Amino acid sequence: MTRTGLLLCLACLAPPLWAAALEQALTLDKKNNQASAAVQQRIDQLDDQQREMLEEYLQLERRIELLRTDNRQLQARTEAQGRHVESLNQQLQEVESTRLGLLPLMQQMQQVLIEFVDADLPFLPEERQSRLARLAAQMEQPDTSDGERYRQLLEAYLTELEYGRTIESYQGVLREPGGEDAATRTVSFFRLGRTGLFYLTLDGSRGGVWNLRTQDWELLDQRYRSELDRALRIARHESVPQLITLPLVGPVQAVAEQGQ
Repeated sequence: MTRTGLLLCLACLAPPLWAAALEQALTLDKKNNQASAAVQQRIDQLDDQQREMLEEYLQLERRIELLRTDNRQLQARTEAQGRHVESLNQQLQEVESTRLGLLPLMQQMQQVLIEFVDADLPFLPEERQSRLARLAAQMEQPDTSDGERYRQLLEAYLTELEYGRTIESYQGVLREPGGEDAATRTVSFFRLGRTGLFYLTLDGSRGGVWNLRTQDWELLDQRYRSELDRALRIARHESVPQLITLPLVGPVQAVAEQGQ
């Protein structure tokens, strides 16, 4: 029965009964409205909760995807670092192998340099022997790296190599030819690369040339002393370069004689 029908029925009742029934109907209608409002509010609350749960779910999905992406990137970096570490280990093994082969090579180079200086023209003996002694001490230092040893060894070789491309004049003490009674005096030395080594006394009265065959000094003829004096002045930059004539005594001359 509809509400209108209910009211018509109630109108047919006696007034007191009609009033009570109407009040009861209104009360019931109010309760129904309140119940409907409560149900609608509950539905709205459930709808809000569902939206919040859906938003939270979507946020979790995004976080999970970000974590998956970070994990893939981390795994890729880890694999790359692993390959890099493996490459470094291989390089270290190769370096160690090279080092084991480098040590005897450097020792051999050092010995060759010592023998070369001993067999060379006897110019600047103190300076060159001192250099070899410093090199030997440095090679024996336990805290010296192989790279530093090799650098100093090459530096010594380059210094000796440079002697072959230059001329030089310097003063030193010399025991002149003449046996045990020969005089010891200060002289001027002239080095012509590694081809010749000469000396001239400070007063210019005596001169000599190193004989490579006899490994001793040989007196110069008087005609070469003026040439040697000019060579000394050229080496000291006191004169312009010019052609000079000096004798070379040793294997160069011996080879020329064998070819005749």
